[in-house]
Formats: sequence, structure tokens, C-alpha cells
Amino acid sequence: MALLAAVVLAVVRVASASPVIPPGQDAVLGALVGAGQPDVGGCRLVSADAEKVRIEATYDCAGARVGVVLHHRSAAVEALAESEQFRVATAPGSAPPPPALVAGVLERVRQHEQRFRWLGADSGERLSAPPPAHVPPSLLVGGLGLLALLAGGGVAARRRGRLAARAGEAAVVAALVTAIGWLRWRLVPHTFFHQNGQGPLWVDYVVGGSEGGGYGPGQAELFAYPARAVPGEPEAGIFVAQAALGALALLGVWVACRARGARPLLAAAAVGFVGADPWLARATQSESYFGSCTSLLFLAAAALAVGSARPRWRTPGFAVAVVTAGALAAHAAKIHPVAWVPAAHLPLVVLAGRGRARSRVVAALVAALGVGLVTAGFAHDTLTSVLGGRAGAQWLPQLSGSVTALAIRGAWFVGGAGLVLALARGAQQVRLLAVVGLAAAIGSAAAARYVGAPAAWVDAAQPRTFLPHLVVVAALAVALARVRWRWLRRPWLAPGALALAGVASGAWSLRPARELPTDVLEAEWVRSIRRELPSRARVVYLGRAGQRVLFLSLHGAATGGARSHVMTAGPEQGLPGSGELFYLRSSLCSTPEGSAACAELERRLTLQPLRDARFPARPSMVWFRYLEPEVSVALFAAAAR
Repeated sequence: MALLAAVVLAVVRVASASPVIPPGQDAVLGALVGAGQPDVGGCRLVSADAEKVRIEATYDCAGARVGVVLHHRSAAVEALAESEQFRVATAPGSAPPPPALVAGVLERVRQHEQRFRWLGADSGERLSAPPPAHVPPSLLVGGLGLLALLAGGGVAARRRGRLAARAGEAAVVAALVTAIGWLRWRLVPHTFFHQNGQGPLWVDYVVGGSEGGGYGPGQAELFAYPARAVPGEPEAGIFVAQAALGALALLGVWVACRARGARPLLAAAAVGFVGADPWLARATQSESYFGSCTSLLFLAAAALAVGSARPRWRTPGFAVAVVTAGALAAHAAKIHPVAWVPAAHLPLVVLAGRGRARSRVVAALVAALGVGLVTAGFAHDTLTSVLGGRAGAQWLPQLSGSVTALAIRGAWFVGGAGLVLALARGAQQVRLLAVVGLAAAIGSAAAARYVGAPAAWVDAAQPRTFLPHLVVVAALAVALARVRWRWLRRPWLAPGALALAGVASGAWSLRPARELPTDVLEAEWVRSIRRELPSRARVVYLGRAGQRVLFLSLHGAATGGARSHVMTAGPEQGLPGSGELFYLRSSLCSTPEGSAACAELERRLTLQPLRDARFPARPSMVWFRYLEPEVSVALFAAAAR
């Protein structure tokens, strides 16, 4: 099965006004030329390559090789056929393609071109890399809402004469969060997170400003500015920005716990408990959508906790909190569907609180409706696109079991809350509602298994998306607890136990969280040597073999550097026709699926060794394996034989 070779596509500065192809569109580019199809107009796709202004594909038609080029509709070329966005032409040096092939390509182009995006004169976007960044409305509203809630809290503290005390608390917690952030950065690797070699691909999505794998534009919108902060190093900006967002999430833990009536010592222990989690730190110092979604949901939970300190849903503060939480939840939903179900649990923060239990229930229902409407308003296009697109078709069937389990737990929660309201009275209702809410949060987190368990860090990251409301509800349950034995009422006991549990859990998880898989080590090695490559370099490597894929941190002209040319195990594919040729013997060459393909590829090349490295054989998915305990990778200057 053939596959589009150019996965990392570039946007470059050009003097002309010709539209160019941004990166992050490998899936739709493959669909345009028939990647993965056994037949396109009676021919078979052999290879495909994307230059900055055109897509060139080579086909095997009854033993004869012919080339077809897709240009922008404005290109001054002799066209064999035209569509809304493209002109189909004969590749330079190729025999004219058969009419059936032209018709087949044109049919596929018309089917898929609505998902394709050019950058340039027609789009009104400047030809640079990355594309122009902007602050999306969901983040703008969410950020302004958080500032408004904090300002309102400051005004209220001043009226009560407690502004100085609150300022002192803020200074202490800022120092605590800074210390935790420093320890995280020193102890936990800040590098790629995704399994199966896909971490650099998500950096490409940000660099190109595209929708991450069909899941939504949220990640690209969130990290567009940081990705361009360090020239030629988009990963550095993304990893630092993720860490900063994770630190803001820890501040959100403090604010939410204090707003729910937890004492400063208990709130600080909650911050420490969350901050000491190596798996969460691993996600929030990477390109992972698990990290960004969880951090945004922590801030949304904090907004709801502040706005619903009292169960009065008709107040301006409550309305601001609901809009803020909805906007932040909407942006998390625009990043990846893993945020959808946890975001639906945010109203538990409103339910679990001091005051009359019935008022809490009403306020939680209003919050659920308001957050849902705001989220739908900001993320409607993304939600419908994902549900009706390739990502939805791929993942929704796998989600059904988890969603069913969550629905069952939701029914139990509603029934439990109803019993509390019917049978309990007074303060007992509030305490029992907190317990029921805590049980619902724990049950939902336990049921959160959306993508199986391909790797330990992915399996650990999924339930952590439920931490935002879980931590807040747990802190309230502890604050409201009434125990019979006096020695258990000591104010330091619960915070001390929570902090000790966090430290013990963190120490237990630190070593496995620091063990990086082979494909991540390889991507970091390529990242360290890519500046040695000339800007016109084309790096050929095996990037697909069976179910295994590998994307390397070569982002092309989008970062002013070399571009990758991905080969697939299978029928012989063409080599790049331009640029200085290099070959990278990737880790897939040390796998049962890819070793033969690498040997065949190297047979076609004259190789001169340049750099090499060895890594421990640690597959990033539990069902994969390598041939040897150590994996060798190497970079060569290459020439076609």
C-alpha cells in the first residue's frame, strides 16, 4: 500500500505571491493523490512528494511510470484538468498520463479538496512560518474571565479588611508553585510525549496552524506564539509554554480549594499532591494534548469554585464563572476529544460546597446548562467536524464502552444525590453530597479509558484529565468531615497525609516516568543534529512499517531547516528529485516490520556515514518489539545508485 511520502510540509518566505502548502496536512494530501488505494484510474500510486507550491505523484500504469502534478489553480501551467482549487498537469520529464488516470485523480481531488488549505494571496495569509498567530475567542474570554474573578475576589477581601492576608497567601503559594515547577523541570524529562513516534507530528500541527489529526485547531491556537519564540526550535517554545500552563493550573488548585473553604495548609497540600505527580508533569512538559487539556480544565474548575462560593446562581459573579469555565472547557474540547467527558463533570465543583444542599443542586444544574451552552457556542464547529469526520469514525466506536460505563456511574450519582436530598437534613446533606460527588468523580476517572493502554504514560494520563474536579471535591469533603475521635481533628493531619501520599506516589512513579522510549530518544537526537544539515537537505528514512510509524523533528522550511521524505515499507517508491540527499537509518530498521524495507532502500543508495547513536530498545507501544536489546540509528550523506 502506498502512502504520501512528504509528511512534514513547509511554509517558506517567498518573494512571489504564489500560494504555498502549509505543514500538518499529510492526511488530506494523501487522500488527494490516492494514498492507500489499490487503484486510481487503473494505476497504482508509487510515490508522492510535496514541494512548497505543488504536489507531485508517480503512478505505475501497467508497468509504465507516469507523473502527475497538482498545482494551485492560479499557476501558469498547461492543465490536463481543473478543479475548484487545483490544476492537474503532467510531471516534468514524464510521458502524458492516461486519460483514465487523470479522471481518477480529478475525482479524488474534488472529493477531498474542501479539507485542503493553501497559504498565500488567495487566502489573505502571509507566507511565513509559522502562519500568523491569533488569540482565539475562547482563550480571550476565558483569560479575561479569570482576571475578572480574581479582581472581584481582591475587592471583596479589601472590604473585609483581609487584603494583606490574602496577598501574603498569594506570595507563599507563588513561591510553592515556582519551587514545584523547578523540581518538575529538573527531575522529569521535558520532551515528546506521544506514542508510536508521533510527537514531532503534533509539533508540525502547531507550526502549520492546522487541525491536529482532525481533532481540532485548539493545540495550534494555544501554542502558536510560543512555537515561534525560539527561531528554528518550535519544540522549546511549546514545552516551556506547556510547563507554564501547568504552573497556572497549580495556582488554580489553590484558588479552587480556598474558595471551597479549605484551610491554607490543606490547599497547599492539594497543590503539592498534584504537583508531585510525575506522569502529569511528563504530560505538561511536552506537546501532549493530555497536558494542555488537563491544565485548562483545572483553570475552569477554579473559575467555577470562585464564582459559586455561595450557592446563588443569579449573581453576576456566578454568571462570569460559568462563561469563563465554558470558554476554557470549549478550548480544551477544541484540542482533543479526551477533554469532552471530563469537561462535562465540571459542575460537580458547584454541587460540592457549603450552603443549603437544595440550592447547591439548583446552582449545579444551572452551571451544567450554562457551561454546556458556552462550550457549544465556542466549539460547535470543531465538535461537529470531529464527530462527522475521520477522527470520529476511528475513535467513537472505541469510546462506546467508556461512555457507557460513565453513563452508568452518572445514573448512580443522580440516584445517590436524590437519596441524600430525600433522607438527610441540614449540614448532613451538604457533607453527604460532597461524598457522593467525590464517589462520582473517582468512578469517572476509573472508567476513563479512551484509547486503550498503548503505553504506561498514556494509560496514566487519561484518568488525570478528571483531576480538576476530583481534587476540588476531595478537598471540600475533607474540610467538611466531622470525625468522632479528637486526635483525628488536628489541623495538620489531613494536609500532612495528603502531602505524604503525594510524595510517596511521586517517588514510586518517578523512575518509569523518566524512562523514555526509543522513538522519543531518536527524535531528540535528530533534533540535536538537525542544525548541521543544509537548508536544502532532504532526509530520506523509513517512517512507516505495518502499524508502526515514525515522525522525526525535521520541520522543513517552516523552521528554516531540512525536510523529511518518509518512505513506507512495501512497493518501491521514488526518491526526492531535488535538494541535497541524506539518509537516516531509523529505529524502524531494527524492527521485524521494517528491517527488510531498510535493507532494500539502502541497496538503492550510496552511503557515507556522518553521525550515529545507540539507544535502549524500549517500544512506545506494548505490542511492539525490536530485534535487539539496543537500537542503532545513523545519518548518512546519500546519492542514488
